Amino acid sequence: MKRLQLILSITFAFAILFSSCKKKCDLPDDSNTGKIKTGVIAYPAGQLTSGETGGRLITGSSPDAGTIQMSLDEGITKTAFDYGSYSILCYPTTTSCNSSFERTVDINDLNGTVTYKITITECGTCENKVSTENIVVVQAIPETYQVFFDVKTK
Repeated sequence: MKRLQLILSITFAFAILFSSCKKKCDLPDDSNTGKIKTGVIAYPAGQLTSGETGGRLITGSSPDAGTIQMSLDEGITKTAFDYGSYSILCYPTTTSCNSSFERTVDINDLNGTVTYKITITECGTCENKVSTENIVVVQAIPETYQVFFDVKTK
């Protein structure tokens, strides 16, 4: 009887040990909020932030401004980017292949500031890392505005 109790105890211990609760990784959907123009898509001719660290504000006077197209109809029609109406913010990140991004932009015209916040949620690890430029379109921003980037990983 004691042997049976010992076997059951060991079996129970192994069952607990090997079936311990592992945190299920549920990634939230990517989201773009705040002053991000969700109906406008920017199409750069290549990478905007290749080899760079930190973020960028791209306006009509930026060196690569002429290489970017835009679409207001989910990519069906592409035209030259309208810098009179819009600007682009981007911030390169390298993350796990299982990641999601919450992006939000706040524009404070009174103080002449823009804050681009990116919250990255990563789920596990992978051999291959993924680079994301985090390109968003916002209303036209004067070049005199100070831009802040706030990037966090959960």
